[in-house]
Amino acid sequence: MGCAGSKKTADPSLQYAVTSDLVIEHDPFLLRIVSAHNMPSLDLLSASDVYAVASLMEGGVAVTSARWPVKPDAVNPYWDSCRSLGPASSSARVKISFFDHDSSVPFDFTHKRTASSPDFIGDIEVGVEDLPESGEPVELLLRTKHKARDPARPARCVISRAPPEAYTAPKKKTVYLIRHGESVWNEVRADHDPISNATTPVSNAKPALPGPGENKPQYSL
Repeated sequence: MGCAGSKKTADPSLQYAVTSDLVIEHDPFLLRIVSAHNMPSLDLLSASDVYAVASLMEGGVAVTSARWPVKPDAVNPYWDSCRSLGPASSSARVKISFFDHDSSVPFDFTHKRTASSPDFIGDIEVGVEDLPESGEPVELLLRTKHKARDPARPARCVISRAPPEAYTAPKKKTVYLIRHGESVWNEVRADHDPISNATTPVSNAKPALPGPGENKPQYSL
């Protein structure tokens, strides 16, 4: 399975706020999130709708980030997909945060409609050098304030470092703007008379003399 690209931060200067041992020409660091287990339920009547966001940290600053999709009603969400977080120094760290996606629109006691926001479930942080280059999965415990579904088994996730050859560059898309339909519509409407519903332009209508007792002009074709 290929790896998608990462999303850079809004400030381009943060992309280069890294230590001196980072070489931009190096292969990108590929993070694979395999799964998460025993995730706390933050919804009242169902399990959490879990998604993950990973950030590459250089000197405590998030340089790039990537997101894994929502797994609805999932106690043990499974992704097994990777993302490219760009080139990483040996001192870089990866922070992975898990959230409960909430698309509902609840009503509060003031009877005002309020939009809800994603709820933070927990996170982990690990050094890039702590992930084996062989791709062997690593299981890490989540830092969370919420109780796990099974108190005897704390919430955790399984991640690995994917090999560089797994990276697949995003495909470029070409968008064509076709205005043929609009031009045909304009051509047809140019011959349409909105007064008589005939296919003769209004500008070609000839005014006729008003009839007896009529003050408004008439138009004849």
